Amino acid sequence: DTPGSADLRGFYLNGLIDEVEIHSRALTPSEIQDIFNAGSEGKCKPLPPPPPSCVAPLGDMISWWPGDGDAIDIAGVEVRATMLNVLGEIYRNMGRYQQAQPLLEEALTLRRRLYGSPDERPKP
Repeated sequence: DTPGSADLRGFYLNGLIDEVEIHSRALTPSEIQDIFNAGSEGKCKPLPPPPPSCVAPLGDMISWWPGDGDAIDIAGVEVRATMLNVLGEIYRNMGRYQQAQPLLEEALTLRRRLYGSPDERPKP
């Protein structure tokens, strides 16, 4: 049911949900059409090499659970890993190595969990 709905008949989804995403805005009809047209290729995941007909994820994506047999939030993990890496580098540049090391190690662990190894992550 839709939250706040006055309809109390209790309609429920009888099926499966795949590729759950959260964006910071509503998608345009053309963005939805592009994703639909990509078919089973869907959106390009951050794992190389991407299929030739996938659609690049939108930059305003906050979270993305592709449903690949795990509960990993692809977008959220990368954002957290990037944030930890930036903070770690700031501490390291300030000469505060004890504060930097745990942040850099956690960023590396997150990227390994997501990509397999840090060398496999996509290049900017």
